[in-house]
Amino acid sequence: MIEFKIGAFRPEYAGKMNFYLYLLNNTVRKANEQPSIGITICQSKNRTVVEFAFRDVNKPVGVAIYTFSDTLLSEPRPPLSFQRRTSPSIRCRDGRLAGSPG
Repeated sequence: MIEFKIGAFRPEYAGKMNFYLYLLNNTVRKANEQPSIGITICQSKNRTVVEFAFRDVNKPVGVAIYTFSDTLLSEPRPPLSFQRRTSPSIRCRDGRLAGSPG
C-alpha cells in the first residue's frame, strides 16, 4: 500500500495506514501471500514524530519524503514493471464493503 500525502507527515497517517493494511491483509491477501507493507510518502517528516506515531504498530511500514524538480529527464525512463491487483472497492469475506458498519 503506497499513500502519497501533500505536506508534512502527520501522526494520524499512522492510524490510517494501519487500518488500510488490516483491510488488505484480512480481505484481499491470499493464504500463500506475505502480509502487506505500507509506505507513506510525504513532502517532509520529523523523525521523532514518525517514530512515536508508529511505535505500537506491528505491521511493516515506512515513511519517505519527496521533492519537486524543475528539470526533466533527457530520456524518459521505461515504466516500472510490477504486478498490479486493484479493485474499485475492498469487500469483506461476507460481502460487506470493507469499513462499513456490520
